[in-house]
Amino acid sequence: MDVDGSNFTTLYSYPLGGMGDGIDVDESNEHIYFTNTQTDSIYRMDLNGSNLTEIYGDPASFDYLGDVKIDLSNGHIYFSEWNVGVTGIFRVDINGTNEVTILAGSDAKNMKLDLVHRCIYLVDNLLIKHCILDRSADTTILTGFQPGGIEFDIAHNILYTTDMSNDKVISSDLTGGNIQELVLAKDITIAGDPLESPQGPILVFNPDAYTPVNTGTTTPVTIIADTTDPDYSSQWLDCNNGYAVLVKRYRIKPLQ
Repeated sequence: MDVDGSNFTTLYSYPLGGMGDGIDVDESNEHIYFTNTQTDSIYRMDLNGSNLTEIYGDPASFDYLGDVKIDLSNGHIYFSEWNVGVTGIFRVDINGTNEVTILAGSDAKNMKLDLVHRCIYLVDNLLIKHCILDRSADTTILTGFQPGGIEFDIAHNILYTTDMSNDKVISSDLTGGNIQELVLAKDITIAGDPLESPQGPILVFNPDAYTPVNTGTTTPVTIIADTTDPDYSSQWLDCNNGYAVLVKRYRIKPLQ
């Protein structure tokens, strides 16, 4: 659907239900990868839902394929199995061949690839862990609550997750330190009902990726940026003093 919720379209529907938790998008090749728990398969289709292809399927070994993430730079697909039988994180080539066990015994429900540091962040029951892409050991990052979705900002060393136990969204550094509460979900209401048990996925907007216009007009009391984007907070610098940070912060008001 469009970002405003309009033009809702069903791309794929399995008649017996049982869609998996995993989905990932290959924008460069205009593909969607997703799991199906009924057929224990990984499928690929075009962004418009056409050309549905089973990439990987092994019902004899797996019972519940969960998340799926693609690594195009190395030609790999990572996926998790987390119900019964063989549990863990596994990898196949982009064409579904050459299955490799990455992390045996892990009840991984959600995953996120960090290709900069070559590791996987994963939700394993009441833990958030990470493991190296080609090693079998893992390290616990966060514990003590029920995590849901995970996301990170590698450039700023920040890990984001949902705390389903306490209805919060929190952040930490990539090693689990400096934990901060960002949002208490129950403070947010929809049609009068508070949000509870926030899960995933989490989408993080990186302000460094935003390039505001560098022109504007001034009045004695208001600075107005030449943009129609939503309000955003800006830190002003003293250009005549080595770009020193000014203590005063201003709110930029977009043109109407």
